[in-house]
Amino acid sequence: ENPLFRYLPLAVGQRSEFTTFFESQINVSGSLLKNHINIMNDPIISYPVRVVTISDLIEIIDAPSISIMKLDIEGAEYRLIKTLEQSALDKISQLIVEFHHDTISRYSWKDTVNCINQIKDVGMNCIVYNGRDCLFYWD
Repeated sequence: ENPLFRYLPLAVGQRSEFTTFFESQINVSGSLLKNHINIMNDPIISYPVRVVTISDLIEIIDAPSISIMKLDIEGAEYRLIKTLEQSALDKISQLIVEFHHDTISRYSWKDTVNCINQIKDVGMNCIVYNGRDCLFYWD
């Protein structure tokens, strides 16, 4: 146990709510989306999870800012980014997003590019690497 870390049994999403999380029993992966490739092809279990927005998460952890945040939310990043508030981004120094256009059939590379541009439009710089991960940062 490390006093610098705290486990929060939460999912991050576009709005605060309770929803169903689908977890693969074969792959180390799960998703809030039923059309994730592992959820469609693997045996799964499902259970309710509390979803919070990034703004809510910052309030819950009671921190003035976040130095680095990684979003690996298995396809839910597209809807989240569409509703991302400038005030939340202002509190994150570096944001890594793992995009899942290769595991969610309704999303393509074009959707990923649109999300990247949306975050860049608020003033963050970005580095895209390996075709699915993107590091956003402020100058």
